[in-house]
Amino acid sequence: MNSFLEIVLKSILDGTSEIKLSDNVKQILAEDETVKKNLRALIENPNINLNDLLPSVKTPTEKEFQTDLEAIILTVGRPVFLIKNDSFGKIVDLQWTEHLEKARTHIESAIKAVGRVDLSYHPEFSSVGTAWLVTPDIVITNRHVVEKFAEKNNDKFVFGINDNEEIITARINFKAEHNSIQQSVFKVEEILHIENRPGPDIAFLRISKTNKTGSPLSQPILLPEELIQPNRNVAVIGYPMLDSREADYELQIRLFNNVFNVKRLQPGLITGVADVIEHDCSTLGGNSGSVVLDLDTGKALGIHFGARKSRKSNVAVPASIIKKRLEDLKLS
Repeated sequence: MNSFLEIVLKSILDGTSEIKLSDNVKQILAEDETVKKNLRALIENPNINLNDLLPSVKTPTEKEFQTDLEAIILTVGRPVFLIKNDSFGKIVDLQWTEHLEKARTHIESAIKAVGRVDLSYHPEFSSVGTAWLVTPDIVITNRHVVEKFAEKNNDKFVFGINDNEEIITARINFKAEHNSIQQSVFKVEEILHIENRPGPDIAFLRISKTNKTGSPLSQPILLPEELIQPNRNVAVIGYPMLDSREADYELQIRLFNNVFNVKRLQPGLITGVADVIEHDCSTLGGNSGSVVLDLDTGKALGIHFGARKSRKSNVAVPASIIKKRLEDLKLS
């Protein structure tokens, strides 16, 4: 699999890169064939992993972000739409109609791979967030979601136990749509990984390949090979819940029409790309673990996990980190 650095170097040498180069660099590449030859040799050397040449990725600290904080970044221009029958209705919105209709096939495919994390025997919660298929039978969600019902015991991850000494169980409901009794429930069979702090806010769960009716899982959402660029049109797909703790309580009621904990489509923009992805989709509690979907490609740019404490942007773990962790754990 090509590393991001390899992709960037190849695009520069081939003249297809969108990265703005200085005049000096352009002149060297145009006039010095030795530089080009050495770069190509570096790219093609099977004994060199170009990712090792990159500086280590800065891990965001929990001082910068609040994982249980979800934010409505813009009070206008960031609508939310109900999902019904694995789709969404006609969009009547000047800003988003064209973008969402053009991406309808991508969105509808991703919708089927996104589910709500539901619990049984938990003393407080019946649902705790969102998860989505990242491989044929593995879902990804947030660490802070899984910590509500599981923990690490020695070298294993185990389900928690309530005060009555009953084991808490989890399942992924890929429906949970508004005014619908349809269910598509798959049991969480195994807790594969909960990332240690201060690492990225991710966890992986293995789920059953068929549900009680024998229906199989949908196709997973693919991760991109290309670099993520800001100002891309995206949509969060997840299960926003009302948060009565927040000062914008009335705004939540108005924007979400007082309908919560059902599957939603929440469009917005990528506003920044660094150690985390920043976006301005309107999110609430329950969106933790939601996919951030690129409308142009239908691929997952990242997994939403919270907001900056300044409430100026929501944040997501980038796809590149998800992909690397899957590879490191030999889950991909």
